[in-house]
Order: sequence, then C-alpha cells, then structure tokens
Amino acid sequence: MKNSLIFLFYCVSFVFPSFFAWGEFYEYVDENGVKTYTDSQAGIPPSRADDVQIHKEPYDDLPEEERRRMIEAEAIRIEENRRRQAEEREKYREEKRLRDLEKEEAEKKKATAVKTTPVIINSDNQILVPVSLGYKGKTVQAHLLLDTGANTTTIHDNIAEQLGISGGRRGSLIVAGGDKIKARQLAIDSIAVGPKTVVDPRIFVLTFTGQKASFDGLLGLDFLRRFKYHIDFEKSAIVWVE
Repeated sequence: MKNSLIFLFYCVSFVFPSFFAWGEFYEYVDENGVKTYTDSQAGIPPSRADDVQIHKEPYDDLPEEERRRMIEAEAIRIEENRRRQAEEREKYREEKRLRDLEKEEAEKKKATAVKTTPVIINSDNQILVPVSLGYKGKTVQAHLLLDTGANTTTIHDNIAEQLGISGGRRGSLIVAGGDKIKARQLAIDSIAVGPKTVVDPRIFVLTFTGQKASFDGLLGLDFLRRFKYHIDFEKSAIVWVE
C-alpha cells in the first residue's frame, strides 16, 4: 500500500509540477513593469529586492515526514476526485446514449406511422379508406372504396350534405355494368388520406338510391395516380412509398 501511495505521489507530481516542485517562489515587477516569478532569490535583481512577494506552498512549514504524508493524502484526494469525475462523465454519456436511443426509436415510430394509413378490408376484399374531405373550411371524415377503375373520386350525397355542398354541374356518371347514375361535378378544397393530400380536386356527388352501402363513395385514380403505394393486406394498411 505504501509503495502504491509513493508511486501515486510521483505520478501526481509529474502531472502537477507547479504544485509539488517548488518549496516557495518569489514575485516581483521588473524594470519594464512586467510581473515576474522565480524560485531562486539569486534571480531577483538587486533593484527589486525590496519589492518582492514570497509565495509558499501549503505544506512548506511542516516537518519533512508530515509534509510527505500531507502530499500523499493530497494525491489520494486528487485521484479520488479524478475517479469520481470520470464516473460522473461515464454516467452522463450512458444517460445521453439512452436518451438518444429513445429519441431515435420515437422518430422511427413517427416515420412509420406517417408512411402507413390503416384501412378496412372487408370479407369481399374491398378496401375502405379513411378520407378527410375539406370544403369551405369544413372537414368531414368518410370511408371511400379504393377503386382503381374509377377515373374520378365520388362521394354520396349524404356526405355532400355534411360538407354543405350545393350546386355543381349536373349530369350523369356511367358506372360498372353500364348503368347511369345522376351526379353533380364540382371542386372541393381538399382530399386527404393519411399524410397525402390533393388540393382543389374535382369530384362527383352521386345521388345514391337503394340499399345503404358500407362505404361513402369511391376513391378514384384522380387521387391514387399521384402517389406510389401498395396495400399490406396482413396489416390492413396502405404503405406509402417515398
């Protein structure tokens, strides 16, 4: 133990020579007004001998053996402080690493959430997409049937009523099977599906008759062709491809 302390003393003395090497040192101001230090009285110009400050180290007045013990104790204290500071730095680095990992995971989850949109896939393998429709400051949520055979997005008249849509160019729309359905065509403010939005789209409003459908209209190619995507049937989601 004693040998270890002596070795530690010499190591610390090497790192902090100004603390352990000088018994005392002297301070004076030379002829040019520059503050000067020396550890030898012989180095002080006679003209400055009356204006010298003597600086002593804390243990200079102690007996040699006690002075050595104090220096060894000081070396142990310095080493303990160094070890504690190293532990605190390591603790901080580890906490920062964990915070960075949590942040990275949160960003990954956020990115994944933005790139997918949950959908409903019914027993007929029809894909019902949650859509936000905007018109004159009002927003209505609807489920539209994803239909790559429809050139234009259509909504049923009950959704149009919720949006406060009136007017539009009247006509008819030919649907699958060749049937004609009365419809109105007009522009609304927006169609949004998850992170994807189309502004000022023209849509058809259908006067729906007969048995109530399980969806509120058709999401057509006028929206779908603008984005790359695929359907994840296992997770019931649209995956948007950047």
